[in-house]
Amino acid sequence: MQPFAEANHNPVSTIDGDSTKEIIIKNIEAGRCFTADASSTFDPDTDSLSFEWFYYREAGTYNGEIQILDADSPKAHETIPDDAVGTEIHVILKVKDSGSPNLYSYRKVVIDVIGKSNTYFK
Repeated sequence: MQPFAEANHNPVSTIDGDSTKEIIIKNIEAGRCFTADASSTFDPDTDSLSFEWFYYREAGTYNGEIQILDADSPKAHETIPDDAVGTEIHVILKVKDSGSPNLYSYRKVVIDVIGKSNTYFK
């Protein structure tokens, strides 16, 4: 076993400023664009990081297609489909470091899709 300072450590995934290991839950209106920001993610060993965001269909209740834009960058974007009202969409962030061996961290975002607001602004 290596001393702490000589070992590789997992990245710390931070989404929208949250660096806990808790699942992030967001209420997003159907038809809206959703952005998740993991740009504050860091590696304790200062290794370079790669990002992958993906739709985890099996865990949620929405069965349609979700397209995640910029899925290989710290900031991912997706438009919530209009037909997703009342469902959950699960999105996973996978972060890999460049250390040896490569280590990973994962975070989950659960999107509770709500109906469109009827509020109009003048």
